[in-house]
Amino acid sequence: MIIILFITYEFPFELKITFLPFGIQIKEENGRNYLTNGMKILNSEQLKIADKFTIDTEPVNSIDLMERAATRCFDFILEKILIDENKDKPIVVVCGKGNNGGDGLVIARLLQNARRNVKIFVIDYSESSSADFKINYDRLKQTGAIVIETGEVSEVNFSDNEIIIDAIFGAGLNKPTEGIVKK
Repeated sequence: MIIILFITYEFPFELKITFLPFGIQIKEENGRNYLTNGMKILNSEQLKIADKFTIDTEPVNSIDLMERAATRCFDFILEKILIDENKDKPIVVVCGKGNNGGDGLVIARLLQNARRNVKIFVIDYSESSSADFKINYDRLKQTGAIVIETGEVSEVNFSDNEIIIDAIFGAGLNKPTEGIVKK
């Protein structure tokens, strides 16, 4: 089983993507956190500032920024992960209902369009969802993809042969988890 946790950070002319675990570790240097590949780690507030700056100065709206960042993640997955012995492995994308889940839905849609074996879960932990999540959910459904929406842990199961993309929570998580996501 390969589990991909990713942080996407889009900035004018630059994309920061981190996939863990693949030998990349966090180190501290001069009071700042870095990944061993040299990329800076930003906290939630810094990410919000960077996103706002990008949206205000490029100009690009949030849904297009999400599409661009998720497309880069998709490209990385195809080029670096779905190769050799992993080439034909099934992929499971597990999405929350916020913007990180929206990123996951874009990746799932791109995988679906590339005719990859992809299973998509939306973890129904909240009554609400972000506007960009809703847009990407509708776009994904237009591909004919089957999306399993669940609030039950027993419905979300993985095999050792799958590649799992965790898109449940992102930088906006600001409270302890509960319910299905805690389990």
